[in-house]
Amino acid sequence: MKFTKTLFFILLINQVVGQQIVGSFSTTSLTCSGTTLAFEVNFTPSEISVTEFDFNEGVLPDGWVSSPYTVSTPCESTTGDTNPASSYFWASSTQESGPDINKRFVITSAVDVSQGGSIEFYIRYGDDDPQLNFSQVSNGEISCENPDLDDEEVKLQYSVNNGNWVTFYEDWDTIQGSAWYRWYFNDIPIPEGAKSNSTRFRWYQPSNSNIQYDNWGLDDIIVKAIPPPAASWEFDYGNGEATETLLIPSNTVTFTHLFPPSNQSKSFVSTISVTLTNNLTLSVTKTFLVEASDILLPSLEMPTELTVDTDPGSCTATLISTGTVTATDNCEVVSIVNDNPDLIFNLGENLLTWTATDSASNTNTFTQKITVIDQEPPVLIIPNHINAGSCSVTLGMATATDNCDLLTPSNNAPAVFPLGETAVVWQVTDASGNTVSATQLVTVSDTTAPLISAPSNVNISTDTDSCEATAVDLGIPVTSDNCTVASVLNNAPASFPIGITSVTWTVLDTAGNSASVIQTVTVIDDIPPTLIAPPDVVSDSCAIVLGLPTLTDNCTLTYSNDAPESFSTGITVVTWTASDSFGNTVTATQNVSFSDNTLPTILIQNQNIEVVADRGSCFASGIDLGSVITNDDCGIDSVTNDAPLQFPIGDTLVTYTVVDVFGNTTTRVQTVTTVDTESPVILANDIVLTLDSSGNVSIPYNLIDNGSYDNCTIATYSIVSIDSAFVYAKETPVPSRPSEEVIEVSKNSLNSKGKSVSSKNISVNCANLGTQQIIYSITDSSGNTASTTVNLTLTDDLDSCNSPSQPVSGSSGGNANADSDKDGVLDAADAFPNDPTEWTDTDSDGIGNNADTDDDGDGFLDTIEIFASSDPLNILDFPLDTDTDGIINILDEDDDNDGFTDVVEEAVGTDALNVLQYPLDTDSDLILDFYDSDDDNDGQSDEIELFCGSDPLNNRSRASDHDFDGIPNCLDLDDDNDGFEDQIEIEAGTNPLNVNEFPFEDGDGDGVPNSFGSLSRATDNCPDIANPDQLDTDEDGVGDACDNCINLENEDQTDTDLDGIGDLCDVCPEEYNPEQEDYDRDLLGDLCDLDDDNDGQSDEDELACGSDPKDENSLSPDFDGDGILDCFDLDNDNDGIEDAIDPNPTVADDLLISEFVSDNGDGINDRWTVLKIEEYSNHKVYIYTRVGVLIYEKNNYQNSWPEDADQDRIPEGSYFYRIDLDSDGEADKIGWIYLTR
Repeated sequence: MKFTKTLFFILLINQVVGQQIVGSFSTTSLTCSGTTLAFEVNFTPSEISVTEFDFNEGVLPDGWVSSPYTVSTPCESTTGDTNPASSYFWASSTQESGPDINKRFVITSAVDVSQGGSIEFYIRYGDDDPQLNFSQVSNGEISCENPDLDDEEVKLQYSVNNGNWVTFYEDWDTIQGSAWYRWYFNDIPIPEGAKSNSTRFRWYQPSNSNIQYDNWGLDDIIVKAIPPPAASWEFDYGNGEATETLLIPSNTVTFTHLFPPSNQSKSFVSTISVTLTNNLTLSVTKTFLVEASDILLPSLEMPTELTVDTDPGSCTATLISTGTVTATDNCEVVSIVNDNPDLIFNLGENLLTWTATDSASNTNTFTQKITVIDQEPPVLIIPNHINAGSCSVTLGMATATDNCDLLTPSNNAPAVFPLGETAVVWQVTDASGNTVSATQLVTVSDTTAPLISAPSNVNISTDTDSCEATAVDLGIPVTSDNCTVASVLNNAPASFPIGITSVTWTVLDTAGNSASVIQTVTVIDDIPPTLIAPPDVVSDSCAIVLGLPTLTDNCTLTYSNDAPESFSTGITVVTWTASDSFGNTVTATQNVSFSDNTLPTILIQNQNIEVVADRGSCFASGIDLGSVITNDDCGIDSVTNDAPLQFPIGDTLVTYTVVDVFGNTTTRVQTVTTVDTESPVILANDIVLTLDSSGNVSIPYNLIDNGSYDNCTIATYSIVSIDSAFVYAKETPVPSRPSEEVIEVSKNSLNSKGKSVSSKNISVNCANLGTQQIIYSITDSSGNTASTTVNLTLTDDLDSCNSPSQPVSGSSGGNANADSDKDGVLDAADAFPNDPTEWTDTDSDGIGNNADTDDDGDGFLDTIEIFASSDPLNILDFPLDTDTDGIINILDEDDDNDGFTDVVEEAVGTDALNVLQYPLDTDSDLILDFYDSDDDNDGQSDEIELFCGSDPLNNRSRASDHDFDGIPNCLDLDDDNDGFEDQIEIEAGTNPLNVNEFPFEDGDGDGVPNSFGSLSRATDNCPDIANPDQLDTDEDGVGDACDNCINLENEDQTDTDLDGIGDLCDVCPEEYNPEQEDYDRDLLGDLCDLDDDNDGQSDEDELACGSDPKDENSLSPDFDGDGILDCFDLDNDNDGIEDAIDPNPTVADDLLISEFVSDNGDGINDRWTVLKIEEYSNHKVYIYTRVGVLIYEKNNYQNSWPEDADQDRIPEGSYFYRIDLDSDGEADKIGWIYLTR
């Protein structure tokens, strides 16, 4: 179908500039492919403004310049103003500098007029000749005098690319009365020479008579240019298609365009753009009509009507297909759809509308009726069977769900249930008439605990003579029961101690059910103690013992007195105060009469002192005699002793004398023993002696001693051989004249001062000639000894050894038992008889074995042979080197050089000495079979292959894995992975190796099979309880009907305490608690919550101390806030001092200092105690006598005085203490201690 329809259009691109696009379009064809239109478009360019100025403002456009001017209406010309009247340019003055000095001109900016154009403007010469003088013009008055000379006329010029100015119009002559002596409009074409892309225009007056003469003006200048031709075209058809570009450098274009198929004629707004050669783009819009290409409807062939059941668990039916729909069309059918693509249909009749659409959007519709019926019965869930523990029964709520209706179940329950079992039948029927029923069994018995409210708490005082309260009236509790109360009991004691006692009341009903509550009984003490002061004291000593008061109290008490630190002469009244633990107080007085006549005491800490004499002296000086402790109850006047400045060796007695302030005197004696521990200094000479003709040797004392000395005196000396075999002198007194002492040594004996010595010890023969060492020793008068070694050289200058009776020195003399070098090896067997360091040479290389590093000469060092366990003395026994690589086996990591270390071969079990036997690596994966878990690298471990019967060394032999799940059949419980274990399939008669063959079970009869087949593997999420809706709130795969934790995912359904509540939801997962009681709602059940009411006090503590463990407003008292309730707290004020010994149990004490010490070993007050002193890590303690003598000083005091005092037993009496808690030199605590026994 082809035809032509033509429309012409002329479009003005811009009404002001007059650009035109003229064109036409026509329909050329209507086909199944769409509608084709032909277009023809022509662009006609017109002049456009490229620069202009109307002079209504005083600022020239960018690029414009001029001589001085005025923008206004300065002259009321007789010929009138511009029409319409406006401001204009008036050349009122001349250029003041530059090349155009004294000239008047206006120059435009450079513009592109390469295609030609024109210049429009108004011009006027002055015409009123005001004859203003120079001064007037200089003062700002405007001159309007007219030009009247030829060279005063205005010329129009151009300059191309900043070249020379060329005049192309000068017809405004200076003839008075010409048209330009009034506002004159000009439209002047741009000459050929001015056509360029950078041309400037100038109005120029070459000359003037002076600044006040020859004025002229301009207004409304417009420079117009003709645009360049078209370079390309763009067409936006307005129908959503991409813009079409035609790169045609022509002002006229012709083309066609195919529009998509449509069944309607449509109008589109098209945008046509032309881009000129100077990149300027001009655009216009036009509405045009595209006719319909196809209006014929497609035809349909429909399937029959259907009747179907609702889907299980739904009030709708979901179909896979409703039959086949066939459509035909003259062109092309692009879609066949229906208004219910999910094919989900509601109960009853449904109309399914089918729509066929062709390529031109023509549509045709047809309806198909689908009828859905409901034959699915409702699902009834009734309450659990009831074992009622009460005389009243609540059945619970039954629920019914239906795939279509909201249902309320009904039942036949009686108004009152009898004891025993009653069957309650529940029933429900849906709107389609489907009915179901179920039976609930109710068994009535009494298991409900009775109720009890405790009597009010009781506050009472102690009995008058006891720390307890007896005969307390507790009151009567209020009880009730759903049946009958049998008895009410309590555990109240016969007597109540001070503080809070919890009384538990228990009620029992006739069925044995019980309940308990707590009542508290608070006992207080308001009875003051009794106090009898000690007897009055009459003392003649400053050490006054007041004694102890007589005290009684029904509970516990503390006491104190106001006795002064020291008593003045006369009578002093001491007030005693006793307070019990509840603050009840009583006082009594005691009289103290004092006068002083007591002797002072003196204690020498070091009764006997042993000191060492000064170095280099025979006495001791500067001796520290130690501390002396003196004491007097009233005061010491003086302490003296008679110690000398130097203490000689031995004992010296020192006498101490102490005098008190009343002249009483006491003395004590100290023994100082001085000892000498300094060894003498020994100096000796080496001696060279010769035997006389009789074989005797003389050793003078002054010859061997070289001036030895001692701090006191040298008493004796001794001389012995180095091996102590010969004694030349033993403890011989040092002679007063050293030259008098001579020691004689003969060849037959040794003699000291004529004393005979056994010849066995002193025998000398010629073999002893030569140099030998002897030991020379000296001893001082205190027994200190010093020794040194001396060389004694014996010579035979008289040749006495050559007598026949003496052997020749250095020769065996033919003696078969001779050992010339005395190395213990006889010369006959000694390879080196004159070398005491060698005696054997195994390899006869002239190097004795002791020096030889290779005794047997086999080339292996002795140390190597010993290390390798070969014999270093046997040349035929040497270390092995199996692979002859120069490394002996014991050092070689690979003895057979087969590439595997001996350690590996030993571990694997191959022979480390056989190069032909080495470990296997079957799969060549560089992991030996011994270590490789998969020797043949077939993906199955050796262990599995051996278990399943395949060859672990053959990668073509693998254990069967039917379902390819990585578990061989011999280990896989479900070989075909169909969700059923093999044993179950065998018992059910299905094939355990066929995934498409499996049991089909529905044990709970809810219509949901345990398995839907091999494709989905889905199973009933609650197979033992009917739940056709398969509701699973927490999506853990376990249906709500049997999920023990419905709102939290818990696929494993762990229930540790077997209370029916899953551990994830159970507030007490390890304690059986089906009721899930949680008083404080902290998700920790009361049964396992140590603090049921979450008040910070444990239930156990609250019960013990009398508060209610399930009432957050009921708290047991905690006076010091230390978290230990008062009924348990041994230190209620938290000062570190137990209340039992704390005189102020409700006030925190920084220290508690005892004032009485009795170190008699009875375990009571044996040491001075300062409680809490350990809290001050830098403290120091000082103890003084009454007169101020320091007798004890201790850092980090450990409550140990007087046990750790550095002296004998300290005298009884009063002592003053100072405690410096921070070691800053200032006493923080001071006071008195009384020591008695």
